[in-house]
Amino acid sequence: MNKKYFKNYRITIAILSFLNTCVILSTIFWFNQVNTDVMKRVGTGPESGWIFFFIGLPMYFPICISLVVAISLLAFSIMYIFLSIKSKKIIITKKGSGRKMSDSFFDWRLGG
Repeated sequence: MNKKYFKNYRITIAILSFLNTCVILSTIFWFNQVNTDVMKRVGTGPESGWIFFFIGLPMYFPICISLVVAISLLAFSIMYIFLSIKSKKIIITKKGSGRKMSDSFFDWRLGG
């Protein structure tokens, strides 16, 4: 891996975490708004299931898209943390044994 990509990894992780938090909060707000709107339209009649299927279900598509974005941002930030740890070649010392583990643990995790 080229080291220039990991030069400012703390800033990148902070930005990704902030974006992830914003996406999750907006998803929760949107879900609350859509749920309230759908429940106002649907009511509690016998036909409420079909009305929910045709009115409520299409309104949940933006929620699904934003959840996919949030999960992918979270996965990318976790992957970036592992890659930055691997590129820094941090040596982890096991407590008590005095044995040092190199980054072969991270190679196993990342498949490298």
